[in-house]
Amino acid sequence: MEPPGWRLNGGRISLVNGLLAAIPKNTVRLNHPVCEIKSDNIGIRVLVGRDNQKPICCFEKSRLILAFPPGLAASSIIFSAVCKSFQQKNLSAKR
Repeated sequence: MEPPGWRLNGGRISLVNGLLAAIPKNTVRLNHPVCEIKSDNIGIRVLVGRDNQKPICCFEKSRLILAFPPGLAASSIIFSAVCKSFQQKNLSAKR
């Protein structure tokens, strides 16, 4: 049995705009390809760069929103040991 569907008044863009309105200015980074996410008891470190190259910068935050499908994140981003369960769960769900 399929779970009930949900519709957003104004479409998915209304969700994006609502999240964006709640996030402080200069927090959202566009054109910053994430190559690795590290998580520990202090917070989250997001490394920006391309595969097989030294990261060009690193952001340290307490929370992170990935704005693309979990399976794609799991297959295209390196996750630290703490995040491995996310990666493994989403890769196995695609098979």
